[in-house]
Amino acid sequence: VQSSALTYQLDNIQWLPGDEPPDTGGASAVVLYENSVADGWFLWDCCGGATFAEVDDDAEHGKVVELAFGAGGTVTGFQATEGVDVSGLADGSLEFEMKQVSPPPAGSVWRLKLESSGAATAVEVLLTAAGNPMPNSEWQHYSYSLTGDLAGLDITDVKLVMIFPDWANADGAVARIDNVRFVPASMDVNLYDDGLAEDWFLWDCCGGATFAEVQDTDQRGHVIELNFGAGATVTGLQHTTSLDASAAIGGSLQFDFKEVAPPPDGSQWRVKLESAGAATAVEALITAGGNPSPNAEWQTYRFSFDTELPGIDLTNLKLVMFFPDWGNAEGAIARIDNIRLIQAP
Repeated sequence: VQSSALTYQLDNIQWLPGDEPPDTGGASAVVLYENSVADGWFLWDCCGGATFAEVDDDAEHGKVVELAFGAGGTVTGFQATEGVDVSGLADGSLEFEMKQVSPPPAGSVWRLKLESSGAATAVEVLLTAAGNPMPNSEWQHYSYSLTGDLAGLDITDVKLVMIFPDWANADGAVARIDNVRFVPASMDVNLYDDGLAEDWFLWDCCGGATFAEVQDTDQRGHVIELNFGAGATVTGLQHTTSLDASAAIGGSLQFDFKEVAPPPDGSQWRVKLESAGAATAVEALITAGGNPSPNAEWQTYRFSFDTELPGIDLTNLKLVMFFPDWGNAEGAIARIDNIRLIQAP
């Protein structure tokens, strides 16, 4: 039994925080506009040929930017007070939403242009580049990869982001723009990109359609072609078991679509997802969520799992289908490419 006094010496006594998540080195989105112009950015017009304002749109969009063009040659958009370094998002993209309130004159097309400080570097593309949709009177989503679609821009020093029709051929054009941001690359789940992803195959429920992988343009490569007969059917992609796509909860389904031949009058294209055993399912018109009406051009479609495709169990995804109205599809042909499940931003 210890009976004498004990003496202890202590050192370096500290209150320490609990474990923190490791630093992934991931860069955050750089927002230019989301219900208001972000700090460090302002609306700008080069030459006095356009007016701009923040206006109220619908309940979903709230405040948006409206650009209205006159007869004079001009470019307009967002300017940074100082060059912005978005090189941490090099694998990411520039994304925004746009609605055409009034089109430019015949023969004029909408364009996107970015410049670095002092116009040391610049890149300009048609708004419809990279499979983006033709502007119309509905809100549509646009996305351009920084190192692919916008290659050549010094992304360490972004100064201007501009949206405009052809120079001096824009009189009367009006556009609204919202949710402009540079975003990091996400860990998307690809279902089709020049070929079917592992464990996915083309499928038709009832023998009323044929499907194949066909060669499109040299730029597109291989795409899916769905060809519908008189019989009622749904068709698309099926997983051999089921896919846990829970990483896309809160995100979206995105794909490129081209209508080779339309369905019969009154019939509409649809998209439908099912989990294994049809335990959950959701169906939407292909034009839901402001997506464009299909036509003979490639257009990009995006459907939110929160709004356009709610209720699907993404932990157990089995089927992704594209088809016109049941029993009213004869002669319809569609081509589909770049099908992916996109994580929430």
